[in-house]
Amino acid sequence: MKRIGKRLTVLDFDGTCTNAEVEGIGFVNAVITELVRITGSNEARIRAAYEGVEERILRNPEQHGWAVNGIIVAPATVDPYLRSKPIVREILETHGMTRSEIDRIVDELNGPRYNEFYQKSGVCLRPKLGDALMRLAAEPDHAVVIITNAGIEAVKRKLATLTGVDATMIESIPVMGGAKKFIVGDLPNAQSELRIPGLNRPVFCNRPFYFNALNHARTMAGVDDWQNVTVVGDIFELDLALPHALGCKTGLAANSHTPRYEKTFMFECLYGDVLFHMEQIAAFALER
Repeated sequence: MKRIGKRLTVLDFDGTCTNAEVEGIGFVNAVITELVRITGSNEARIRAAYEGVEERILRNPEQHGWAVNGIIVAPATVDPYLRSKPIVREILETHGMTRSEIDRIVDELNGPRYNEFYQKSGVCLRPKLGDALMRLAAEPDHAVVIITNAGIEAVKRKLATLTGVDATMIESIPVMGGAKKFIVGDLPNAQSELRIPGLNRPVFCNRPFYFNALNHARTMAGVDDWQNVTVVGDIFELDLALPHALGCKTGLAANSHTPRYEKTFMFECLYGDVLFHMEQIAAFALER
């Protein structure tokens, strides 16, 4: 695919531009503290249960997922934020709570309380992130934007810790937060799902809120064709399934917990690749 004219690179943030495993330690501690409060159990017991469920989930990534409105929208293994969702549900189940009680608590933890816990996360940006962002931002006829489920201010706070960079250039990169990539719904004229070898469930591409964010970024950048858009993220289902269906070039920012089936699919994808560091990400995005 030869890309001609203006181009756009869309980056996810958590796990793509950051080391989510390190950053998520504070988030997990906050979730465990909340589980102690809800269940009345002691911290040692809850932490042991949390780590036990986590270990089992990591052993069988294809068997576990994050369900929203009864639909699995992402694997449950890739980062601490995703792993917390099925772990919380299982721990509440073991404490004899009813399904309606669990649903209410989980909805609260995924909604109003999530940002509160997210604020407890640390800052561990990927090595060479600043260099990669400046390279992307400086490229002629090329725009870069960050689209994330996280809040805008949280992302900007982390980017502000970059050193050895042109701060004005970094600040000029738009951040679009609250993208709701996890919401599956009606999306006319779009592929609704795809099948990935090694995964015994469909991957849903029809994510209308995420589409609106991507389309807005593309319009603002003056990019006419989806083939001139590159999207990089660390979770194929959340970040890349929809762009892949739209015809974008897609890069999977892999980590040690990326499911094998995602990496295999991306290695074999005609306009995709698996990327392991920021230099690769920048070069992949700028390659015509």
